[in-house]
Amino acid sequence: MNPHSSLPRILGTLRIALHVVFAALAGFALVRVMVDVTGDAASSRGVAAAGAITLLAGVYLAGTVVEKRVADGRSARDLWPAALWWLLALLVLWTAATALSHHAVWLLFPLTFLILAVLDIHGHRVGMTFGAVHVGVLLLAWAVGAFVPPVTGQGGGVAAVVGPGIGVVFAAGAYWTYRALTAEAERQRATADELRRTRDRLLATEKNAGRLEERERISRDIHDTLAQGFNAVVLLSRAATTAVRQRREDDAVNQLALIERTAGDNLTEARTLIRDLATGMPDTPVEPVEDALRRVVDDVVATQRALGDGLDIELTVGDEVEEHVLSAAVQDALVHVVKESLTNVVKHADARVVHVRLAVEDGVLVLDVDDDGRGIDLAEVTRPSGDGYGLTGMRLRVSEVGGDFDVLTGSGTCVSVRLGLPRGVQP
Repeated sequence: MNPHSSLPRILGTLRIALHVVFAALAGFALVRVMVDVTGDAASSRGVAAAGAITLLAGVYLAGTVVEKRVADGRSARDLWPAALWWLLALLVLWTAATALSHHAVWLLFPLTFLILAVLDIHGHRVGMTFGAVHVGVLLLAWAVGAFVPPVTGQGGGVAAVVGPGIGVVFAAGAYWTYRALTAEAERQRATADELRRTRDRLLATEKNAGRLEERERISRDIHDTLAQGFNAVVLLSRAATTAVRQRREDDAVNQLALIERTAGDNLTEARTLIRDLATGMPDTPVEPVEDALRRVVDDVVATQRALGDGLDIELTVGDEVEEHVLSAAVQDALVHVVKESLTNVVKHADARVVHVRLAVEDGVLVLDVDDDGRGIDLAEVTRPSGDGYGLTGMRLRVSEVGGDFDVLTGSGTCVSVRLGLPRGVQP
């Protein structure tokens, strides 16, 4: 049980109270026996009664030591034979004390608790529930308390019969209340344990989810920066090799220069990625959004021209964009959407013209990347694959900054981003 919960403390207090009641009643009976001692015959009987009550208290005390062993970790079911012998000894001594002095009848009240408790221990072991055995033993104990004193010449009457019966019934009711409280405490403990296990599982799940989310974000960043840069370096290296073999020195020099610039940009992006992983995303963009988009467009155009492809990319940034201060996260999402869209155009669209437009319409930031290519099959590109994250990665980036992402395809493809934006301060 949880030692900090109130119900187990109440149950522990009730157990201690039972011991106190037994000691008090045994002391009371012993005092009354000593007071009633008069004459030689009465003195002998009184001394015998006092001895029986004292021995009864000693056996009870020994039983509490056994109970302490249960509390120290041994199972109550492991001690049930000792508990049965202990109860039997208590009942025999109490019967003898009752035969010698009717004052010992007072001890029937705490003994009722012990009878039910020990029988419950035995019942749990053999699968016995409350029934005839419990009732029979209680009736036998009541009969001893009600009829043994009159039989031994200590008086009697209706009160002597009814009083012990009331005591047994009250004690039995109190015991069943105690047992119900014990069962409730056990249910609370089991519930608390299950809640703790559930909490631990949730914490582990959240921790694993955070790890997976972080790994996915890092993978997406590597794909959108380093992987694309390395892909451009590989393509340019092949083109430069071909140019050297064909003795087109000027083309080879231009392509090698572009390789150097691309590698340098890749190195800068790698350092930025490492810095962001260590310190978090910067609060403000490192450059205006138009400059960042212009750099991406110029790099793609230069690379395609070096590879012999005359792809034409037109960038339009509305003047109203400057009226809004974009966060680093929003600008980063826009730049990577444009970069990934242009990469897809180069790889798959077979397009000749691409229009990139960034504007503000009715308080909404709008980004469109529209090409005149052959369109795409959305079923083939909406999942991460070994070649990259494609549209899924773009959709995740836009979603992270609270925007809407859509793709329209047919005779060409349009990647569209819509992002609600409050009016900022004029730069």
